[in-house]
Amino acid sequence: MVDERKAPGSGQLTEGVKQNQSPEVSHEERISDHPYVIRKELSESQLSGLGCYIENTSIGHYQGPALFRPLFDSEGQPAGAERILPEKIAFRPDDKPNDKFVSKGSVVSGTFTPIGFTVSSLDSLERLVICNGLAEGCRLHEALMLPVACGVGDGSIKSIATVISEKHPHIRLVAAVDNDESGIRAGKESGLNYSHPQTAKDWSDVYQQSGSDGVLAEYQEGLIAPERGPFDLSRASVIDLLDSSPPPREWLVRDRLPLWIVGILAAAGGTGKSMATLQLAVSVCTGLEWLEHAIETQGSVLILSAEDDREEVHRRLAAVISHYAEMVDPIDRAAFRPYLNLIKRRLFIFDRVGDDNRLTAKVDRETRRTALAQSIIGAANQISNCVLIVLDPLSRFDGGDPNDNSDGTRLIEAAESIRRETGATVLLPHHVSKAGIRDSQSGQEAVRGASGLVDGARWVGLLSTMRADDAESYGIDPDDAGRYVRFRTPKNNYGPPWEGAWLERRAGGILSISDLKPEKEEKRARKSEVEYLELVRRISELIEKKGPMAKRRIEDEYGGSTNILKAGQKKVRNTITRAIEEGLLVRMKRFDGQENIGVPEFNQTERAA
Repeated sequence: MVDERKAPGSGQLTEGVKQNQSPEVSHEERISDHPYVIRKELSESQLSGLGCYIENTSIGHYQGPALFRPLFDSEGQPAGAERILPEKIAFRPDDKPNDKFVSKGSVVSGTFTPIGFTVSSLDSLERLVICNGLAEGCRLHEALMLPVACGVGDGSIKSIATVISEKHPHIRLVAAVDNDESGIRAGKESGLNYSHPQTAKDWSDVYQQSGSDGVLAEYQEGLIAPERGPFDLSRASVIDLLDSSPPPREWLVRDRLPLWIVGILAAAGGTGKSMATLQLAVSVCTGLEWLEHAIETQGSVLILSAEDDREEVHRRLAAVISHYAEMVDPIDRAAFRPYLNLIKRRLFIFDRVGDDNRLTAKVDRETRRTALAQSIIGAANQISNCVLIVLDPLSRFDGGDPNDNSDGTRLIEAAESIRRETGATVLLPHHVSKAGIRDSQSGQEAVRGASGLVDGARWVGLLSTMRADDAESYGIDPDDAGRYVRFRTPKNNYGPPWEGAWLERRAGGILSISDLKPEKEEKRARKSEVEYLELVRRISELIEKKGPMAKRRIEDEYGGSTNILKAGQKKVRNTITRAIEEGLLVRMKRFDGQENIGVPEFNQTERAA
């Protein structure tokens, strides 16, 4: 999250102020003395950091100091300033008194004061709030910890949204408007999600009543989606798709778990899905591999733990940290300290045991979304670069009928709203059905509940404990079968095919990749290795007897099942290639520039000894 309080071009701005500021302004006239600043309880450092300053001005009958705040266009170029007077004035008796006026030549449409970001950094922003006044912008930035583009008046909100969305369509924009007719109309006309206060006219008033927590709560509760018809053609045009290259697929775990999707990780109770998820969270925070798979996107993680309380999370996290520290360096634990610091900054786990965690609920026999989704979005948006949100387990967040397709779809839609508003992957650990427990080879149909749940998720991972009959084929004692878990992804439309992997449960419940292979496959592999080493021995003896020779000559003259090497020409060729790679044979240049195959000196020395 960008948190730069300095206004764009502030060096030029400060110099311009020094040149243009009226010499008649008293040296004792300070921003903190201005009535507007005092009334709104703003700080001088806060405003001066935005490039605000005091300068004498003349408006109607008023002559004296005013608080100036700079305006910039979407390219970062100065576009004038808003002047805030110490008192409200009216040009004519019938006019409504006002204390805010733009300076001569200023451009209001599409211009703003950036709070918490610089205009040059717009392309790197993920979210941006647009508001209509200086005090409101300061309070929104403080409460939401999001960058704010502060326009002049309600009429500026739509124009700011237009210019920014045209140049930076990836930024998710939200309008924060006043709670009056003009403000709400501006919110609707902006075409954005918008929010207005519930208990006061503007966000500055909410702050003075309830502080930053009140601003955050009312902003989250008051969010309203834009009023668009389901078939608004402006949303369906493919012009932007044809005029640009498609973005590359982004992964959380390379080729395994995509970024920005809703996924389900299903397993029987006690299989280890919560531990696998906690290991994933630590990997995402640190960039260390998860189950030997590369992490492609690092960032922060938010977990809502609705089954395991904080004490249990503490024990599991300690086991995970110990495992990862040993993985980094089994001897020098200090080597893990930089990763530990990342975890401290990036991992957030709420203990939600015993709380009402329903994302959906039945109201008048209709399944509807609760306010919890918006609360999760608000929490995630306060975290810098939140890329993974875990709701564990899914059953605690389901307020509908788990076997009803419609209810399952509503639940996934609630999770999708979290994904859309945060840009994070939303992972839902879940249980498998009784049939799924019995059939270790079942696919996504093993997930418990209605098919609408699985159909709506874009990724499904399955963890299943080894069955006794499977243990036999791997040469595992049936009593030890419970130590092994199969990890598969029966639904992953975005990645390459993957046959899955066996995981082994270790001390503390940690899961790690196992190199288990079926016993028959192991026997074949051992037999193949013995045959390979025997053929290398024969080739080496041939070269020592006949001298180095070309690879083709070895294949043609001595290859064949009835010849000296007792192996077909293709097998001889492949064996020579592998033996060279492993250093058991070497390439040797001849006087004519051609290449012979020889035996390494150490082989000859060993044979002589």
